[in-house]
Amino acid sequence: MKHHTPSRFSALALACWLIAGLAFQASGALADQLIGTHLSAGGPINHMETPQGHAYLTLPQRKLQLQLPAQWRETNVEGTYDLQGETAVVLSYRTPQCDSQSALVVLSGTSAWGPYRLGGCSDMLALQRAEDGKSLVAMQLNGTQSAAWTYSSLDRQFRGPLRVDLPNLLKGLAKATPAPARAATPRPAPVQHAVAPTPPPQPRPAPAVARVEAKPPTPAPAAAPSAAPQVTPQVATEVVDRAKTAAPAQRRVTLDLTSELEH
Repeated sequence: MKHHTPSRFSALALACWLIAGLAFQASGALADQLIGTHLSAGGPINHMETPQGHAYLTLPQRKLQLQLPAQWRETNVEGTYDLQGETAVVLSYRTPQCDSQSALVVLSGTSAWGPYRLGGCSDMLALQRAEDGKSLVAMQLNGTQSAAWTYSSLDRQFRGPLRVDLPNLLKGLAKATPAPARAATPRPAPVQHAVAPTPPPQPRPAPAVARVEAKPPTPAPAAAPSAAPQVTPQVATEVVDRAKTAAPAQRRVTLDLTSELEH
């Protein structure tokens, strides 16, 4: 009974078939998508998303990544803020209950605090750092019924919501700021002029009567809309100071950053 050994041609064909099959499987697998890269004091932060729509953040220089909640969809990094040793990341996302919600995540070394919810559903928020550069304020502007949320890297505490009477706060800051002193301008000495004799008055001709046609009244220009109040670093500092005594600190949630596998 003869045994047939595979020829070199058949072995090569089998190897090519296996390679083609592996290449087809690799092409069918979808890779994670880079949504955007954002600069921070701790290095670039990459916003990634899996084919299933789950978002996460990576820190390439530290080879670390942070998984965001699985129920978040259509996440977007609104901005990063250096808080002198920590990085505050403000994100927006969509859930089945809300089309647009904001949240705060703080990156510190190999740990992260949060996420902390900022504002309500579809709220427009003004973001500003305090004068010392160590605190961040998110404020929902609504006149005397404004609301604020604060985070400070000094005590690593998140506070809010805090009700803020923004118009009165701005008035108080304006009164507390002394106006710059104006230097007195010396008045020039009066110049003496020679008085010429007054000529005799000349007879004036009778004025001609002109026909004046009535013109339609010109409408008054519309009043310009008042500018929205600005959240300055001075306002943010005042809000942070008030929040320390008026708003209780929320429980700090620590999320350990997982190390990426070396490829």
